[in-house]
Amino acid sequence: MATDDDGSCTYIDGICETCEIGIIIDNDQDDDGICDVDDFNQLELNLDINVTVDSSVLDDLTAFEENFEALIETQLDLPDGSVDVTNISVISRDDLDISISCVIFLTENELEESDFSTGEDLENAWTELEEEFSNDGIDFVFGCSYQTACNYDVSVTVNDGSCFYIDGICETCAEGVIVDNDYDDDDVCNSDEIEGCTYQEACNYNPEATNDDNSCTYVDGVCDTCVESAIIDNDIDDDGVCDVDELEGCIDNTACNYNPNVTVDD
Repeated sequence: MATDDDGSCTYIDGICETCEIGIIIDNDQDDDGICDVDDFNQLELNLDINVTVDSSVLDDLTAFEENFEALIETQLDLPDGSVDVTNISVISRDDLDISISCVIFLTENELEESDFSTGEDLENAWTELEEEFSNDGIDFVFGCSYQTACNYDVSVTVNDGSCFYIDGICETCAEGVIVDNDYDDDDVCNSDEIEGCTYQEACNYNPEATNDDNSCTYVDGVCDTCVESAIIDNDIDDDGVCDVDELEGCIDNTACNYNPNVTVDD
């Protein structure tokens, strides 16, 4: 029995893996997130193609395989990881003719979500690709291949995950560049913004205003009143006594008719 942890512990992924006698068993051979026991409805196509390529291909066959897999997935609009190159053989070194063998794996759900109804449809599409590659060769052009993306490029042959999309609220797409039409990020497009006072306690509060423009005005809490967003003074002489409470008379305390309650000397 171990008494000291040496950092060698291994754990199952909680999805498909199981543990048997201290060994982790994969149980998802194609790494599609569907356990092998549940992955019985699967389309598997073994396909071959002969093409002429540039001699530089031999410099890095691993990179070529990965690029070719991505090329087929892009051209046929298949899920990532559904194409696997199994073999590349050199037929002739004169023009570097090679034979590429690959397998396409699709679950039943993936096939339903694809552009193909059956495996035969997929094989027919492969035949068309063969003709295209035979006539025009293989060209890896990386970029965004999805037409709904802002940066869609019709010349792209390999989708590299660089696609970006407008937010569906205010953004627009102009020549492959997303234009932000909501500078203050309040989900109100610039063209729909209304400047005004946004504070409810203000006299000139505008419930339709979306941007506060510092125009808010407030009553003084003494004599001012608010009528239809306009402040009414109600203390014309600014003596702190509201006009309605003013009392005219004599304010000279040496006078015979002095009135201590008078606020305005008449």
